Amino acid sequence: STQSTWGFNLIWNRKDPSLPRGSEIKALSVCSDSFMVTAYRPLMEQCLSNCFVNDTQKLENFVSELYNVIRSIPTTFLDEITEPEKVVWRYTISEPNKLLNKTKCDYQGINEVNFPVCLGPNEVDFQGVSVRNLMTKFGFETMTILNAVMAEKRILVLGYQLPTSDVVRTVLSILAMVPTKYRSIIWYRTYPYTSVAQTQWLNTVGYIVGAGNPIFKCKSEWWDLLCDLGTGEVVINDPYISRELREGTHIMHDQYLFRKLQLWTQSYSVKTMKDEEIEDGLRVLLQTHLQEVLDLGSKEGNLTADETILKAARSNQINRWLSTSIYQNTVNDAQSLYSPRTKRYDLCTHLNTLRKSQTLPEEDVLTIMQDLNKSTRSRQQILDLLALLPKYRMGLLPIASTLYHPSNGVRLSCVALLRNIESIWEGQVAIRNMNLFLWVTYERMKSQFPNTSPTTKQQIPSGFE
Repeated sequence: STQSTWGFNLIWNRKDPSLPRGSEIKALSVCSDSFMVTAYRPLMEQCLSNCFVNDTQKLENFVSELYNVIRSIPTTFLDEITEPEKVVWRYTISEPNKLLNKTKCDYQGINEVNFPVCLGPNEVDFQGVSVRNLMTKFGFETMTILNAVMAEKRILVLGYQLPTSDVVRTVLSILAMVPTKYRSIIWYRTYPYTSVAQTQWLNTVGYIVGAGNPIFKCKSEWWDLLCDLGTGEVVINDPYISRELREGTHIMHDQYLFRKLQLWTQSYSVKTMKDEEIEDGLRVLLQTHLQEVLDLGSKEGNLTADETILKAARSNQINRWLSTSIYQNTVNDAQSLYSPRTKRYDLCTHLNTLRKSQTLPEEDVLTIMQDLNKSTRSRQQILDLLALLPKYRMGLLPIASTLYHPSNGVRLSCVALLRNIESIWEGQVAIRNMNLFLWVTYERMKSQFPNTSPTTKQQIPSGFE
C-alpha cells in the first residue's frame, strides 16, 4: 500500500500597526509518517512563540531544535495497540487522560507530548471536527453532501471571509461521516484548504476541496456541489445529483434517517452523554447506514422484507457506489484489521440478524449463538466482537436478549457466550453497562449453568468503567 505522509500546519498572526500590512504572520509545518502528527502542536506553538519574540537570525536555531526533539520522540507504541482495542477502549475508559499516552520530551519547558491512543489511522485529531455541527449548518442537505462524496462527485466547501480553520473543520467533518475503512481512499481526494494558485487537485477524481476565495463560486466548471459556509446553502451543478440524490426513490429513506439522527440527539438517554460521546454516536449511525446500503449491493437471496424494499429503492445509487474506487479498492481492507481466526463478515451478519429479525426459527438462533461462541475463544477474538457492539448500537442487547428465549439450548449458549466475554476486563465493563434487568437475569442464570464458567477473569484497571 502507498505510504502516507501526514502534515500539520500552524499559522500565527500578530497585529502590529507599525508593520506595512498591520500584522506579522509566521507559519510552521511538521510532516511525519505518523498520523499522530497533531500531537506535536504544543511544541510547535512554543517554537512560533520564540520566533515572534526573538530576532529572525535565531529562527533557524529554534526550528532546528524542534526538529531534533520531534525526531527523538518514540512512536513505536502506536503499533502495539490493535484496531479493535482502540474501538472498544474509546467507549470504556472513564478518565480522558487514560486515552493519552504521555511520552517524555525536553523542549523549552515542555516535558511531555500526549498521543491519543484510540485514534485510528484514518482519523484526524483536529479540534472542532463535528458531524453534529455539519447537520446544524446544512440541515437535510447533509445527506446530499454525503451521497455526493460516496458517488465521487467534486465538492467545494467555500468559507468567504471566514477563518481558515472553519473551512478545514467542515471538510474534515464531511469525511467523518464516511465509514472508516473507505476513508483511506478518500484522503487522496481531499484538500482541506487551497487557493486559486494551487489547482493540482483539478486532476483528482471526485475531489473534496476547501477554499476562502469567492472566485471559486464563479468557477462552476470546477465543482459539482458547492457548500457555502456563509449562507448554509448547498448549490448543485450536476445532473446526477439533481436527478438521483435530490429526486431519486431513496429520498424518503434519507429523510427518515436524518429525522432519526435528529431525534436521537434529542432523546433522554443522550442528554446524559458527553459531547464527544454524542458525536461518536452520530458518526456510528451514519457510517452503519452507509455500510448496510453497500452490503446490500453484494447480497443475494435471503433478504428480509425491509432489505428488499431498501435495495429496490436505492438500486441506482447502490450500483453507482459499487462502481466507484471507494468501494473497489477497499472491499477487503477491514478484514486485515481483525484476528485471522475471526470471520468478521459472519460476525456482522449474525449481529445484524439478531438486531433486526423479529422472529427467527430456534435452529437459526442456536446456530448463530454457537458460531459466536466459537468465535470468542481468545482475547483478540472477544475484542473483535465487542468492537461491533458499541453502546450506540445497543451494546450487548442483541446477544443478551436471547436470555429470554424459550429454548433451553439458546439460553445456555447465551450464558456461555457472555461468560466468554466476561473473561476479559473490557467484556466485564460491557456487561456491567447492560440494562439492569438484563444484568440481573444474567447473574441469576449463571448459577443455573455452572459448567459454562471460563478461565480466570482479568481485573479491571483503574479509570475504566
